[in-house]
Amino acid sequence: MKTASKVMYTLGTIFNIIGIFLWAIFIVLGILTRTFSEDIFERRTAGATYTEADVKIVGTVLMVTGIIAIVITIIVLILAAYARRKLNNNQRDLAPHIIMIVIGVFGSLFYLLGGVFGLVAESDEGQIRTE
Repeated sequence: MKTASKVMYTLGTIFNIIGIFLWAIFIVLGILTRTFSEDIFERRTAGATYTEADVKIVGTVLMVTGIIAIVITIIVLILAAYARRKLNNNQRDLAPHIIMIVIGVFGSLFYLLGGVFGLVAESDEGQIRTE
C-alpha cells in the first residue's frame, strides 16, 4: 500500500506542477489585460457596452485569482511532500494522510487515493503479521 500511496502522491504532485504553470498564465493574462486595457477598450465591437474600467477589473480578477491559486497549490505541494515523507519514517503517523484525504475531497482524486492508501499502509504497519 505504501507504493500505491507514493504513486498517487507523485501523480498529484505532477498535476499540481502543471497547475502552477496554468495559474501563472492567468497572472500573465491579467497583467497584459491591465496593461493594454486602453487598446482593448478602443478595439471593442459596435455592440459592446463595457468600459475601460471593466477591462481593468477583468485583468485584476485574473491576476488575483492566479496568485491565490498558486499560493494554495504550493501549500498543497508542501503538504503532499510531507505526507509522502511520512510513509518511510517507520512510525505510525496518520495525520498527514488524513489531511491529504481532506485536500483530495476538495481538489485532487490522486491526493484522496494517496491519503487512503497511506492511511491503510500506516495502519497495516502497526499490526503484527502472523502469516
